[in-house]
Amino acid sequence: VKTKRGSMTAPQIDFSYDFNVATPNRLPDFADGYTYALALNEALVNDGSLPRYSAAELDAFKNQTYPLFYPNVDWMDVLLKKGAPTYRATINMNGGGSLARYYVSASYVDEGGMYKVDKGLKDYNTNANYRRWNYRLNVDMDITKTTLLKVGVSGSLDKKNEPGMSSNIWASAMNYNPVSVPIMYSNGYTPAFGSDDEQINPWTIATQTGYQETWNNKLQTNITLEQDFSFITKGLKFIGRYGFDTNNYQWINRKKIPELWRAEQNRASDGSLVMRKVRDEQLMSQEANSTGERKEYLEAELHYDRTFGNHMVGAVMKYTQDKTINAS
Repeated sequence: VKTKRGSMTAPQIDFSYDFNVATPNRLPDFADGYTYALALNEALVNDGSLPRYSAAELDAFKNQTYPLFYPNVDWMDVLLKKGAPTYRATINMNGGGSLARYYVSASYVDEGGMYKVDKGLKDYNTNANYRRWNYRLNVDMDITKTTLLKVGVSGSLDKKNEPGMSSNIWASAMNYNPVSVPIMYSNGYTPAFGSDDEQINPWTIATQTGYQETWNNKLQTNITLEQDFSFITKGLKFIGRYGFDTNNYQWINRKKIPELWRAEQNRASDGSLVMRKVRDEQLMSQEANSTGERKEYLEAELHYDRTFGNHMVGAVMKYTQDKTINAS
């Protein structure tokens, strides 16, 4: 793989910065609560059953007179922002003289998440955010008139942040209809229509189940030595290469689940909600895992290229050695 090298020039510095906003290309268009309830009644009647909701209940869905018992929730609007920003910055520098040339590059990317967050959470971020840092350094040094040393170092550090139960968000969003439960009960209890992970409402999964972080750290280094042996015989050249690469991955999930409740249809005599617990609270716990690998390779090449009159003679002798070590 060829990468940019330094040149014999005065130091040159380039800087670029980009900003854009990503928006969802396409989202499902769900019916509102009143339309959903009407369609459900029609389907039940067509099957020979009684309608689920009375005219008064349909009116409650339509006018939202009792939103705790007859909610009308647009879960896509509750879950997602209209857009998320992406920031990108890059700086490059190159230069050098007759003895050494260099090329240096660094970049940073920050892709904001599309999920809405609970602004009351200050200790950690539950959004789906991605950040990446890239760097590269190439140096070419003329040790002697016939000896060239090339050194290259490059790498990247990636960090991905997600809600603690991110794998369940879209299953929940597809399972929930607009009349299932409200976003939150007036007494501060968290609603759910069942105890399974996919039965927790999407907003709760995205904002109240902790967070997880994934780190990926890559490093690539290479050293190349080129020696011209023309002083021994014309056309003779040696190239030696050594490479050392590492790739380390770490995952941490700090997961929690709040108490989940379902309100009965009728209030208590004092006007308070009658609540039924559907799942106990799960305090924040931590899971972690890390893997990695290390690669080394060594190459040695002896080249001979020479022209005798109208004839060309060429030969290459090559030795290769590599090793991979997994660390998990």
